[in-house]
Amino acid sequence: MAAAPTPRIAAGTFAPTVPRPAVLRRRWRSKRRPSPSRRSSSGHRWSRAAFVLHQVVLVGLVLASHAVTWPPELEYLSAAALGVVASFAVGSLALRLPGVARVV
Repeated sequence: MAAAPTPRIAAGTFAPTVPRPAVLRRRWRSKRRPSPSRRSSSGHRWSRAAFVLHQVVLVGLVLASHAVTWPPELEYLSAAALGVVASFAVGSLALRLPGVARVV
């Protein structure tokens, strides 16, 4: 006895007729709007530098918070809040170094 035919959707043959989100975005996007790679990427560089350096900044803040006799919850919140600000500050300062801006 032959196997029952599989539905077209399950076999994957129905997929080309369904509009894909990337096609829709490309169709609806304005042609005058610059692509993400052509926009100013200074904020992007700061974000990437902060992402790369945030481990060092957070470890330093956590080690510094051990010297303070605050409740652990307050130490965590202060390290987290200061960590975000300090990561972006250290990242923006690191981008001013000659070789870092090309890498990040």
